[in-house]
Amino acid sequence: MEPELLSYVPTNTTYALSVCNHPSVPVSVAIASFIETQHNAIQVLTCSNDTLNLTCEVEHTYPPTKLMWSPDTSGSTPPLLASSGDSLRIWDYTSDLSLKSRLLVEDKKDSPPPLTSLDWNSTNFNLIGTSSIDTTCTIWDLEKETARAQLIAHDKEVYDIAFAKGVNVFSTAGGDGSVRQFDLRDLQDSAILYERQDFTPCLRLAWSKHDPNYLATIIMDTASVIIIDLRQLSSPVVQLLGHNQYVNAMAWSPSSGKHILTGGDDHQALIWEVDQAPSVSPSLVYTSDSEINNVSWSALHPDIVSFASNNEIKVLKV
Repeated sequence: MEPELLSYVPTNTTYALSVCNHPSVPVSVAIASFIETQHNAIQVLTCSNDTLNLTCEVEHTYPPTKLMWSPDTSGSTPPLLASSGDSLRIWDYTSDLSLKSRLLVEDKKDSPPPLTSLDWNSTNFNLIGTSSIDTTCTIWDLEKETARAQLIAHDKEVYDIAFAKGVNVFSTAGGDGSVRQFDLRDLQDSAILYERQDFTPCLRLAWSKHDPNYLATIIMDTASVIIIDLRQLSSPVVQLLGHNQYVNAMAWSPSSGKHILTGGDDHQALIWEVDQAPSVSPSLVYTSDSEINNVSWSALHPDIVSFASNNEIKVLKV
């Protein structure tokens, strides 16, 4: 790997982070504190003069479970940031973050269940999906600020949601140990893409936007990442086995259909080329001083990745 590009030491442990995709914004990373109270914060860090500087900060109720900048790399829409937690929040970004909207399902406004994750549709920027511990997921219409659809997705908590390439297909990962696929054109039916015989929860998932046959998922308390090939669902096409402690996060390359970045408790961030199956070794290794809690790969700058560790934010060229 090329030398470190930038580093920043936040005041508190960081979990959620996302690299901005808007062409009007210099290389910037949104990060969020992970404090077990109502008093948390989102910060935006910007690359300037070979340093990573704090541009702005805004309060956030409870730790955000995910941050995600709008996937619009063309600049046809303003720079927006989404956060999930006790609700879905959409933030405008200029030189500061300002709350644009806070979205809650109407019948749950008095006691909203926590949201576990979100994903922004990369084809229709008006759509965001959220997952919740109450077994449901919701597809939001951002322009109307209403729920376009809500459905019971799993028998237990829904821990993650991810759109496939295109508008209509999305998948969810659940506490019942399954990964399921849905289609907005017919939400009455779903397909089980992967299911654990021991019902160990599936915590995270991510679609390759370049090769829609590939979907990756992280299983709770495991040191591997499961790669699913939709053309052969009988078993995973490959397991990525390079970590020696629990894997926490992953992100597919925005410019390649075969490369995926993973980060774990073993202080390692690894980049893999998944078409080397059945035997896969990481093609690139980065070692941090502490556990890597989350990773982000810039869609606008495909040579830029960012990691959140317990005590530092790293922005690197790969």
